[in-house]
Amino acid sequence: MNHHVFEPIPRHRCSLSEMPTSPYHGCMVNHHKNKGARYERQAVPFVLGLLPEFSVNVPGRKLGEGRMLDTGDLDVLPDTAIQVKAWRDMVAAVWASAEGAQKQAKNGMLPCHVGMVWVVRSRSNQVQWLFTTTEWPVKLNEDNVFITGLPSKAMAHVRNDDGPSRDARIALVRRAKTPDLYVSTGEAWAAAYRDMHTNGQRFDTAPGCVA
Repeated sequence: MNHHVFEPIPRHRCSLSEMPTSPYHGCMVNHHKNKGARYERQAVPFVLGLLPEFSVNVPGRKLGEGRMLDTGDLDVLPDTAIQVKAWRDMVAAVWASAEGAQKQAKNGMLPCHVGMVWVVRSRSNQVQWLFTTTEWPVKLNEDNVFITGLPSKAMAHVRNDDGPSRDARIALVRRAKTPDLYVSTGEAWAAAYRDMHTNGQRFDTAPGCVA
């Protein structure tokens, strides 16, 4: 099932080259490509601000939509596939970003993966990005994790600034017959990523990495 929620075509006149031949082409596709690129550009400095010491030399977006072996949306961390989602349906986005990033990591033979989901209608002083993954970068004490079967509750927990500090705010969506899904602030995922490196865990053996 395709969980992407298409938005209305923006109110501008298309050029002849942009005229849609179906609801999934033309102006609508260009609108969504532009929207996705805009949020990817916003995501780059956010990751850099969290983990500047681990950045590649020239961080930025990975270009070439539709390439056969997609290895991530961002080129920021050399060992991590990052997929960015900015969908109205945030529940669908948290699942799709984590699963998509995991697939991208396998494509690129990268040891780690994470999804980034833009929080709709968030303000600058609020949690604006949710980080998602099917594997946490380091071994996690689940006594300190909010566990639920509902992604909506996990997202609410992570966005609540009256709860744990941002560098320790992690939720785990756990359901029968479904892979675990971790949802956290960027600060919490970055702290775990940094811990993975500073503790000397090998990329191919750390709990949060793809074999």
